[in-house]
Amino acid sequence: MAAQQSQELRDYWQCETLPNYTEDQLVFLDELALNERTGDRKMGYAPPGITPRMKRYLKYMERYSVLPAYTIKGYIAAITFQGGITTEIFKEFLEFHLLPLCNSYPGP
Repeated sequence: MAAQQSQELRDYWQCETLPNYTEDQLVFLDELALNERTGDRKMGYAPPGITPRMKRYLKYMERYSVLPAYTIKGYIAAITFQGGITTEIFKEFLEFHLLPLCNSYPGP
């Protein structure tokens, strides 16, 4: 859980801010990262009292990041690249990929 979470701010957003928008005015961003081991199991089964163990080959794996933007109607923009998302990449995505597809408030 993030230390920055504030239930008070979340309640304010949900009760006071969000009702001012219609569903077609909202755009959501959701960063994800993956590599060859993304699908690996993080947990296992073992008899009671025994910790499950798993052997893996340790090797460097390239990391890929995806930054999609989607609306109630589906995905409208996305970028995929090798490495992690930086502030500069995020700002560039907003300015050159996402904002040109959006109308000004209060339009959809």
